[in-house]
Amino acid sequence: MKKKKILNIFTYDYPLIGNDNIFIHDEVIFFSKKFKKVNIIPIKKGTNNIKDINGNVNIDYSLIDEIYNIKKLLMKVSNILCCKYLWLEILNLKYKNYFRKIKMLLTERYLAESIYQSVSNKKNCKHELFYSFWSNHTLLAFYFLKKKNIIMNSFSRILGSDLKGFIPNDDYIPFKKIKFLNLDFVLILNEEQKKILSSERLINKKKIYKNYLGINLSSKLDLRKIFKKQISFASCGSLIHVKNTIEIINFISVFSRIYSDHQITYFCIGVGSQKKNILKYAKNNLPKNVKFKYIEYVPSLVDFLKKHRVNYFLNFSLSEGMSFAVMEALSCSIPVICSNIPGNTEIIKNTHGYILKKLTSKEYVIISKNIINDIDKKKYLKKRKFSYLFTKKNLSRDIWAKKLDNIVNRLAH
Repeated sequence: MKKKKILNIFTYDYPLIGNDNIFIHDEVIFFSKKFKKVNIIPIKKGTNNIKDINGNVNIDYSLIDEIYNIKKLLMKVSNILCCKYLWLEILNLKYKNYFRKIKMLLTERYLAESIYQSVSNKKNCKHELFYSFWSNHTLLAFYFLKKKNIIMNSFSRILGSDLKGFIPNDDYIPFKKIKFLNLDFVLILNEEQKKILSSERLINKKKIYKNYLGINLSSKLDLRKIFKKQISFASCGSLIHVKNTIEIINFISVFSRIYSDHQITYFCIGVGSQKKNILKYAKNNLPKNVKFKYIEYVPSLVDFLKKHRVNYFLNFSLSEGMSFAVMEALSCSIPVICSNIPGNTEIIKNTHGYILKKLTSKEYVIISKNIINDIDKKKYLKKRKFSYLFTKKNLSRDIWAKKLDNIVNRLAH
């Protein structure tokens, strides 16, 4: 198809190395081939780390300038305080985590107002496309921009906790009732997200499309055996409440105590607000036959897993959209041990992994015995094989890029 339109992509930190970088890079490459021009609009500024991108990709820092524009602060505050949607949200707040929710409301409304002002200042953007990589404050801005007929087309992805909330044991999402209403479509990662959107009537069912981010396949099927009585585990993700790393440590502890004659290595990759507590917990709760290795960041998880001959990947998240790290592990022929949540069970089956019914010591004992039993009966190698084959058939980036192309085409002409 001919390249006709300009696409504006709103991110948190991409092209910086951060929350967006791993997930969005290949999608930017895809859009750069599809659109005449692609503007990346982050809310954090820093060194441009874009590589392997067409010359039609531009980094637009105007939003950052708008967010920190002191001269416009009073005007923005006035607009925010006069916004009926803000007061409706406040009036309907439940008292649980009340002041934290107020802070979230004000932050999202201010960022949305900044996006509104930034886009409004541009000329001839009515026929451009607007895409939010996260379903966050940007969707609120899209809602206002469309109401004022400043833009015509907008869409977004739903990732991680975008629909499940960011406060532990609280599913509150600011402005959820209006964020999705004016979108042309939304891209989801699992069936649970579709169920929430539909049951709560947040958007028309016809505008919901499942579209995995997808991954590039590892070069070949890897059927390496486990070294005698040496087993390595790895996890990778933000060290925050929802990722549940403490429970991963509990599992490693149970496994290594049952098989005290085995040498266990656990690679914990990630940074986050719980880092200090996690490192302390690991030090105090892992037995002597466990080598605990903490790494803040790896440039390529796939390369790391291969280099260190990781045998099993762990994901005990309380909520997931579709874990990119889990998909990368599967692509390396590595079986996954995971929590029983929709974002995991949609792609993890008994053929290539282990699903924990509950995150309890009793269940950890059962799974630990199943793992050793499978190793002894050489079922481990079969799980490695099926991990790769499942990825090739269901998670390939090429497959999902073609589907995304069909979805976006109706807006791109």
